[in-house]
Amino acid sequence: ELCIADDASSNEDVRSLLQTYATQDVRIKLALRKENGHISACTNTALDLATAPYVAFLDHDDRLSPNALAECAAVLKREKQIRFLYTDEDHIDELGVRRSPIFRLDFDFEDFCPGHLMVMERNLVKELRLRCGVEGAQDRDLALRVAERLPKEGIYHLAKILYHWRVHAASSAGSLEQKQYLIDSTKKVLTESYARRGLDVEALPTEKKSFFQMRLRGKPEAFTLLLLQTGGGKLPSVDAEEIVVVPFNCMAINEAIARAKQKIVLVLADILFPTMHCEPEELVRHAARESVGLAGGYLWQDNNLVHAGLFPDQSGVPFPLLRGVARESLASVYQSALLMTHRAIAPSVLAFAVQRDRWIEVGGMREKMGDLGMADVGLRLEQYGLKNLITPCCQWVLPAQYPLLAYTGTIAFGEQWQQRIQEHPLRNPNLVRGMHYSWKLVL
Repeated sequence: ELCIADDASSNEDVRSLLQTYATQDVRIKLALRKENGHISACTNTALDLATAPYVAFLDHDDRLSPNALAECAAVLKREKQIRFLYTDEDHIDELGVRRSPIFRLDFDFEDFCPGHLMVMERNLVKELRLRCGVEGAQDRDLALRVAERLPKEGIYHLAKILYHWRVHAASSAGSLEQKQYLIDSTKKVLTESYARRGLDVEALPTEKKSFFQMRLRGKPEAFTLLLLQTGGGKLPSVDAEEIVVVPFNCMAINEAIARAKQKIVLVLADILFPTMHCEPEELVRHAARESVGLAGGYLWQDNNLVHAGLFPDQSGVPFPLLRGVARESLASVYQSALLMTHRAIAPSVLAFAVQRDRWIEVGGMREKMGDLGMADVGLRLEQYGLKNLITPCCQWVLPAQYPLLAYTGTIAFGEQWQQRIQEHPLRNPNLVRGMHYSWKLVL
């Protein structure tokens, strides 16, 4: 069925056309609202018409792929536990040209940014409904509230472009500057979702108006600082309960973490220079979370990105995504995802935090893994149901002459992790590693 609500359109031709269609096909259900209520109220009116077990949302000026509903129905029929399904999408301009694809990741609250197409269990959506007062971010708000009610296996990412988001001057896809309410609503929706999940956060603006850095608030737990001797001799300005100077090798790091007096251990190299607003304690706050294994920050060199987390590739070897990208370009690449806290296989060994007992439990770094020692630790922490995070609230600069790891992998790493890396959920199956540490389409 196609459930349509007209939000008291001032154009009588629109209502007349809709009524004509409704009389021609019994599957078309029409509600004519008496007063304009904006998008949330109007969508709820259409929702009240629905009787099928699942509902899919389509904005009036966008397009579905011809096979979109069939693809979604096939998944729902096969995977009975799914109550919320979302897909990839792209944009379509006024000339009908498709561009700017958005390839999403499998679900995790940390970097969950749903858009179109969304398919949800009708009864659950009717219970929660779209919320008035967050217009502009109403879909994201609904998606977060639905996800908060479901186990992870009840949420499914269908990695196909099945929705074409119309770009024109008045659309949110076309110009955010025209829709300040969208930015305000997004900030409100994100902050409230974190609060419902027990996290007190502050939404900090980024170079892209509708994207926010979510900084954890509150005093961090007491922690031990391990200062890695890499030739710099620089002591970070942090309020640590204990400071231990450690030679830069994996065995020394393992031993020092095991002997740390505090539950949380912050590891920083002595060559790092913090950028403005860098707050190393944010890594401690993240590492203290029940769901987090490793927490790391960003590393720069000569104004170019060096490390914002290791990501999986079809080759079976992880790589530092977007290494070499200029700072001023970060907002315009990889769907702006690196402006926000995001998941990764592992952070750099030069700057991370971890719970001491978790590091000990997985055995720490192993020499045979070479320069992928941290990736090895991160993958073993994932086996315990933990995720590894990178936060833009912590950023450092490396000296220009400091050599960078190549991340070429070892035989031991490949034997243990190649298949896991190839199938890792942090890579959309439509993408593989391209030149210059970027993603490229699978063709």
